[in-house]
Amino acid sequence: MICAACACLTTHAPCAHCGGNPLLDGRFSLLREARTDLRGTLYDGLDGEIPVRLRLSPGPEDDASIAWGDAAERWLKSPLPGAATPIAWGELQDGRWYRAEASVAGAALRRGGSEASVLGVVEALLSGIAALHAAGITHGGLTAHSVVRSEDQGLILIDFGPDPGTAADDVAAVARIAGALAPDPFDASINAALRGMSAADPAARPSASDALRALRDARRWRRAPTQPVEPPRTSVVPLFVVLLLVAGVWFWTQRDDEVGFWQGELTGEVWRTTGDAPTASGETCRVSVAASDQARNNCQVQVRCGETLIYGDAERGYARCVGSPVHAHDKLPSEKDSDPRLDLVVARGRLVISDERHGEWSVTIGLKVDATEE
Repeated sequence: MICAACACLTTHAPCAHCGGNPLLDGRFSLLREARTDLRGTLYDGLDGEIPVRLRLSPGPEDDASIAWGDAAERWLKSPLPGAATPIAWGELQDGRWYRAEASVAGAALRRGGSEASVLGVVEALLSGIAALHAAGITHGGLTAHSVVRSEDQGLILIDFGPDPGTAADDVAAVARIAGALAPDPFDASINAALRGMSAADPAARPSASDALRALRDARRWRRAPTQPVEPPRTSVVPLFVVLLLVAGVWFWTQRDDEVGFWQGELTGEVWRTTGDAPTASGETCRVSVAASDQARNNCQVQVRCGETLIYGDAERGYARCVGSPVHAHDKLPSEKDSDPRLDLVVARGRLVISDERHGEWSVTIGLKVDATEE
């Protein structure tokens, strides 16, 4: 192990001025290099026996060192629920600077998923960034690598600094993350909100809280029903309506001859909620998937978290299921089919339920998937 940090935490002076040799005092031990980028090198390490992450970087220029130190002190004094717990910051005797934070267990963000799930991540990031900025803190290097999906705490920001950056930099970084995660292009309304977040002039970018409102407004506008347009009164229209009704009846009565998807029960835990969700983080959930006779909605799903049934019941919960492990989806909110939206992807161990009734909300559930279920 390499001793590489100093216990001098509250001064901008080199650590040698604090007494003792920081390289020999060895409060921190470096175990493994996690990543090297333009901001320096990130290490997994130990603070005694406690796992930590340490970011080592070249020191800032003289005229920037005071600003760096002020930002680091605010970070050290203001732990927030959606950010890795700060532990220490300082300057090494060789002139390098470091920040140390608690190690966070969880999964990295990955490309893919439904548009709703990607936008849910983006909105959660903007909410967390807004809380940071309200505390006078910026991240300084936000990428998909610096966000962890914790099993019990939702999205957690990690790997702060060493360059404190600006609030506008953080907002633009969230827009870049949105593009990196989305498997398909967003529509025009969402793209307009993201372009505003990544405007070339930092002064033209919205704050994190304003960007969050703009993105939610864009999603709400896109889902707003349009006014019907009266069709021209011609003799063709009645025949078209009859044909449409016949086709609709045929479509509804069709069903697969064989059930080609996995059925059974799963358990999981609520990872994260947003809005006025009907359950809370940490609740244990039970998920059942069964075949149905509702034409193209070929399965019925029920999700119960704690004592609350949050999706489906004896008369509802119809979705479209494919594959083994199963992927079930219901893209319509409760205003359209009396159920919230559902996106169950067993292969990724994830279930997302969301709706707009009485305000937008979502529930993200981490599934416990046994190998025999795949």
